[in-house]
Amino acid sequence: MIVGGFGDLGSERAYLRAETLTCVRTDGGVIEVPLDAYAVGEDGKVGVRGRLVSKQGALLAKALQAGFLTAFSKVFTQVPSTSFSNAATSGQVQFESMFTPQAAEAGFAGGVGGAMDKLADYYMKMAENTFPVLEVDAGRGIELIIN
Repeated sequence: MIVGGFGDLGSERAYLRAETLTCVRTDGGVIEVPLDAYAVGEDGKVGVRGRLVSKQGALLAKALQAGFLTAFSKVFTQVPSTSFSNAATSGQVQFESMFTPQAAEAGFAGGVGGAMDKLADYYMKMAENTFPVLEVDAGRGIELIIN
């Protein structure tokens, strides 16, 4: 028997309909006829109860973690400041070096933050392209109501 159907996420049921019935005769010949029927589950209701499987929650959690790490990396960013000195009193103009260990740490944190931002975008795109699945275990007995 060939059965077609679709899943309904709201009711968590797979609605199945029979399409063709095929029988093999004792002489090896085949009989195939169209069949108008629908499936009923063990509970007597139309459709077969299934199990909803969705991986969107896990992907959204990973996107949230990556977003948190992006924000956390911004804690270490530094803003350079310009210092001025009075050249009249000391006679020399002072300069500050922009390459310090703190600046290197800030650059590293900024790079990690950018990577985490890209990772969060990747997980969000994956979550948008992932769709839930309704699983029905194999080998379950169902009843067909023939119209």
